[in-house]
Order: sequence, then C-alpha cells, then structure tokens
Amino acid sequence: PVGSAHVDVHGRRDPDGGGPVSAEIGDGDCDVGVGALEAVNVELADSLGRALKDGLDRCLAGWRRRREARGEFDSPAYAVNARPVLTGRRPDGRLTLSHQGCSLGLVSVQLELSMRLRRALVGDAQATADFANAIVDALASRAPPPGRGETYAGIAALDEHVAKNARHDAKVARVLNAQLERIDLEREVERVRRGVGD
Repeated sequence: PVGSAHVDVHGRRDPDGGGPVSAEIGDGDCDVGVGALEAVNVELADSLGRALKDGLDRCLAGWRRRREARGEFDSPAYAVNARPVLTGRRPDGRLTLSHQGCSLGLVSVQLELSMRLRRALVGDAQATADFANAIVDALASRAPPPGRGETYAGIAALDEHVAKNARHDAKVARVLNAQLERIDLEREVERVRRGVGD
C-alpha cells in the first residue's frame, strides 16, 4: 500500500470555559492529537495537524452557518484545538492506539471529541459526513504523491498479524459453530423426546 492512515477517535469531556475541565484537558470540542506522529516525523505531524485543524474549523463553521440559516441559534461554536493536552502520546510510556499505529509505520492521529459535539454529529447525518470528509481531505493533502512508491515500514507486519488473527478467528469460528450445532442437535433430540412422551 502507498501510505496508510489511522485515525483514533475518542470522547472527551465538554469544555467548561476556563473551569476545572478546561484547566485539566484544555478548551476544545475537537482535540487534534499528533503527538505520536510527532515522535516519528515532526514535519508531517505539524503539517497534518494544521491541515486537520483548518479543515475541521471550516467544516464546523459551515455547519454553524447552515444551522443559523435554519433558525437554530442555540448550538455552541465548536472549537478545534491543534495543541491539546491529550496528544496521542502519553508521557508515562503507555502506548496509545495512535502511538502503536505510528510504530507500525502508519500515519496515525488521535481525535478527542467532546460529548456535545458527538451528540450534535449523531443528530445530523450531513454534518457527520462533512466532518469525516474534512478528515479524509486533510490526510489526503499530506499523502505522498502518486508514483513515489513510498510505503510505510510495518505494513507487512500488520498484514501478517491480521492474516494470522484471521486464521485463528476462523478456527475459533469452526469450533464455536460445531458446539452450536451440537447444542441445536441436543435441543432437537430433547424436543422429540418430549413429543414422543406425550
């Protein structure tokens, strides 16, 4: 594969405008965490972080304009934070999914979405699609040009791991299905016995 991306989406608490939550994890409804990618490629992390912030800012501003055009003025102005506390790279050494993705050679970022933003997106299919497209567009804008032949280290290892797990999962599925068939057979035998006994 030429360039592979991974976006790890999490929930975060709603910002409270300088209160204890904001003091602990910052003000933002969408935190763009590129800390894990920064440890691997500072230039890509900076440019992708900016692209995500710009694209998501445009998306959320357009959504707000559409809501206001419909007479919906009670929604907050959602904020994108490109320098959040929750960066996707933990200082205690524990590996986040985005850190693990980067260690496999993926372009991996972490997005933390506030509860109020998640609830609003769930209620608006167009906004959800626009939000997803903003992420895809930002990632695509930083992808290697076609024909460069760049691949990311670790993709083969990831493919091998997925294939191994798929083989294991197939074995587990065969055993489970055999057990379910036996249970179904035992239930059928019991049903027939009850019917004969009557």
